[in-house]
Amino acid sequence: MCGPSGHIEKWVISKSVGKQEYHDARKLGMGDSWPLGAKSVTLSTKENQFYFDRLEQKAENIRKRKKQLANKANMKIERDYRKALKTEPTDLKESLTKMAAIDVYEFLRKPKERKRLKNDQKYQY
Repeated sequence: MCGPSGHIEKWVISKSVGKQEYHDARKLGMGDSWPLGAKSVTLSTKENQFYFDRLEQKAENIRKRKKQLANKANMKIERDYRKALKTEPTDLKESLTKMAAIDVYEFLRKPKERKRLKNDQKYQY
């Protein structure tokens, strides 16, 4: 963890600190803050740049994965659109599904709407 000194530190949170504190420490993720102290603190022997490079690599992998998922979602939308154009609905449910697929495709083809959806966190696709 990045300590107050700005260096990478290894903090040991043992069970003797407290049951709840130990449980909370086990559930911490990368980048989470830890408001309580540690029983023992050791400065890392590895250079900080190594960890920063790894963090940047993980961030890059996350960006690539998000881009892959977005491309996959776009391909699915286009596939559903083409399928909707080819099929003739027989009942109300199929008609609504067809209209929804066409509307989604046409909506996402507008650059302003696409940008707005990318910026709005609750509409992530």
